[in-house]
Amino acid sequence: MSVRGLVASSAVLFALALAADAQADDRQEKKVCAQASEEAQQLRTDGHPREARERLLVCVRDVCPQVVRKDCTLWLAEVEAALPSVVINARDGQGHDLVNVRVTLDGKPFTDKVDGKSIAVNPGIHVFRYEADDAPPIEEKVVVREGEKNRELVVTFKTPGPAVAPVPEPPTPPGVVAPSPAPAAHSGPPALTYVLAGVAVVAAGGYAYLGIQGKNDVDNLRSTCAPACSQSQKDSASQQLLGANISFGVGVASLAAAAIVWIASPGKAAPSTTSATTASRTPVFDVQGLPHGGFLSLGARF
Repeated sequence: MSVRGLVASSAVLFALALAADAQADDRQEKKVCAQASEEAQQLRTDGHPREARERLLVCVRDVCPQVVRKDCTLWLAEVEAALPSVVINARDGQGHDLVNVRVTLDGKPFTDKVDGKSIAVNPGIHVFRYEADDAPPIEEKVVVREGEKNRELVVTFKTPGPAVAPVPEPPTPPGVVAPSPAPAAHSGPPALTYVLAGVAVVAAGGYAYLGIQGKNDVDNLRSTCAPACSQSQKDSASQQLLGANISFGVGVASLAAAAIVWIASPGKAAPSTTSATTASRTPVFDVQGLPHGGFLSLGARF
C-alpha cells in the first residue's frame, strides 16, 4: 500500500471514530434529557415544584430531542406560574437593613445573604429560621400559598442600641449654695403622737389614784369631824380632788393632741422648710389649777 493510501485510510478511520464518539455523546445527552423530564413530572406530582423546575431547565436545552424539549417547555411554564416566591427583609433594632443574615428553611440551608431578590419556595407550611451576628435567632412559621409571588417576609432582630452617655449635672455657680436633698419621707404616726398618748395614760392613772384618795378623805371627814373639821384637813382633801381634776384634764388634752397630730400627719410627712412652719403645726394646750377645780385650754394651727 502506498503512502497516500495509508494516509487516506487513517483519515477515514479517524472520522469514523469521531462520528462514533459524537453518536455516543448524543445518545447520552438524549438519555439525560429523558431522565430529567421523567424526574420533573414525578416531582410535580409529589408537590415539589421548586425541584421540578430545576429538572425542567435541563430538558429544555437545544441538545434535547425536539419532542422532549417541547413537553418540558410547556411544563416549565406551568411550574413557573404556580411556583410561589418570597423576598426576605431583615432589619436591626434601629430599623437598618441587614445583609449578612443566614436563613434556613425547614432545617435546610436556604440563603446566606439578604439582597432583596425573590427566592422560589414550594407551597405549604414552612419554618424559617433567621440568624444574624450579635442577635438571638428568630424562627417563624409561614404558610406559603401556590402562585403567591414576591411575598415579603419582614424580620426585626433585637440588637443592642448605641450606648447613651448620662447627662452630667450642671455645675453650681460660684457663691450659690446647692440645695440639700429632701429628707426621706417616713410612714406611720409621728413620734409626738406616741409621747402624747403616753402622757394621757399616765394622767389617767394619776386621775384614778388621786380621785380615789380624795374621795376617801372626804368620806372620812364627813364621818368623823364634819362639820367642825379643821381647815388643814379640808385643804388636804381638796388638794387630792384638785389633783385628780388636773390629771383628768391633762389626760383628755394629751389624748386630743395626739389625735390632732396623727390626723395632721397621715402616712408620709412632707419636708418642712422652716422651724416656724413646724411650730405652727404643733398643738398647744394649757392646764391651770383653781382653788376648787381646773381650767383647760387646747388649740392648734395648720
